[in-house]
Amino acid sequence: ILVSNTTSYSVRGVAGKVKDISVSGARLHVFDEIGELGETIQLKGKFDLEGCQRVLSINAVIRSFVAGDGDSFLYGVEFCGVDEPEKIFLIGYVYHAMANGTLETVN
Repeated sequence: ILVSNTTSYSVRGVAGKVKDISVSGARLHVFDEIGELGETIQLKGKFDLEGCQRVLSINAVIRSFVAGDGDSFLYGVEFCGVDEPEKIFLIGYVYHAMANGTLETVN
């Protein structure tokens, strides 16, 4: 995924990975700081669900932050303002991951 800060616009296109995801939010592993608690970010990534790929741009609010090892950081984010078509795809993605016990790659 790529992460941009939409509150301060000082952070653009930081690379990262989704480590855990639910319908309401996610835990992100990123390689640079992306913002402060309460700031709004945008996640952009390609989600693959049984061969059906979608590029989703999802807004989220930073709810938690933990400095990781070296140059990595963990953020907990809460999704906000997700459009209905994206939300439907995201629900399918999350429930598929739950049913199979796996989190498929989000690029």
